[in-house]
Amino acid sequence: GREGEVFVAAVQGRLEEVVVQDDLNERAAEAERAKKAGKKKNGRKSKKRHVEGKLLESARCAFLAYLRAYPAKEKAVRDIFSARALHLGHIARSFALKEPPKKLAKKRKEGDDDEEESAVLKSTGRKRNAKLAFGQDNAGKGTPNG
Repeated sequence: GREGEVFVAAVQGRLEEVVVQDDLNERAAEAERAKKAGKKKNGRKSKKRHVEGKLLESARCAFLAYLRAYPAKEKAVRDIFSARALHLGHIARSFALKEPPKKLAKKRKEGDDDEEESAVLKSTGRKRNAKLAFGQDNAGKGTPNG
């Protein structure tokens, strides 16, 4: 009931605080390391790295993995679990993220016109075999029964 909702809201808030604090601690530690390294280099400029806390990085990776896995459902239930109907902000909150990662949200708004890019494997640089692609109806194509 109500007590359960209050408890869950409190836990959710605390998780978000822990993730944010971990990120702030990591950034402060990196700034301190850069400050010490800057003294050793005697004025040479160095590239600034974008540093994230391990919890924030893990939460983002888990969030993205969840979103990639969500549409990979059986064909019978795919229309029920529509990936386009997901609210990215709600899912981000479930991973203790205050908001969805900006890169992903920006891609989502643009409409995901990167189909050709996703057809290329990152590991080999070669195109994927269309017959092995998940989520596409290949029934009857090139089979003796079809």
